[in-house]
Amino acid sequence: MLSKRGLTSAVTALLLTIAASVIVPAALATAAGTCHAFPAPRVNWNGCDFSNANLNYAELTHASLVGTDLHNASLYGANLNYANLTHAKLVGTDLREAYFVDATLDYANLTGAKFRSTVLNNADLYGVNLTRASGEASFWSVNLSRANFSDSNLSSSYYIDANFTNANFTNANFTNASLYGANLTGANLTYADLHQTDLDRANLSGARLDHTNLSNSDFAHADFYGAALVYANLGGATFTGATFLFVTWKHTICPDGTDSNNDGGTCIHNF
Repeated sequence: MLSKRGLTSAVTALLLTIAASVIVPAALATAAGTCHAFPAPRVNWNGCDFSNANLNYAELTHASLVGTDLHNASLYGANLNYANLTHAKLVGTDLREAYFVDATLDYANLTGAKFRSTVLNNADLYGVNLTRASGEASFWSVNLSRANFSDSNLSSSYYIDANFTNANFTNANFTNASLYGANLTGANLTYADLHQTDLDRANLSGARLDHTNLSNSDFAHADFYGAALVYANLGGATFTGATFLFVTWKHTICPDGTDSNNDGGTCIHNF
């Protein structure tokens, strides 16, 4: 027979066991339940699956969407200012008229994403994948270093003072875009189309511009230090105040339509 003290201890142990069996599952349910939370500022949807979801006009300011799957979802007109979308999957996502001011999209996958009047001012998109993305957007003072724009169509977009260091623009279409003051140091623009693009005061140091269409674009005060302009088309482009130290010229179409190989291996005297 248990003593009074022993009985008390046994009852206490039993109660703790029961409490644990209730509290632990409740805690687990809370952690998993964040994926079922309604769209709201500061919501935590880390790692949740919202593919194909309709989140039009959702208010998601300061939301945490790290690793969230939003592929083929619609975020039309949504507000994601200050949100964290690091490693988020936005493949084929509708981002038209959405706001990402001061948002973090480092290493996000935006392959085939749709832009139109999308605002990403001061956003951080380091290492983001924008392959085959399309539409026009505003990217004021954003960090797009090492971003992948290959095969994307973002003509008529605005990238004022954007950082494109070592970004990949292979076969991208940026016609009629504005890249005023953009930093394109070490960027790969092979076969890119930047026809009639504003690159005033852009830094193209060490950029690879092989077979790039730069015709009729504005490069006033741009810096081409160490850039490669192999088979690039500069026809009709303007270069007021631009600098060309240690540039590689090879069969470059000069602004006056002549071939650099027939102009002493440079276009310096054919602007």
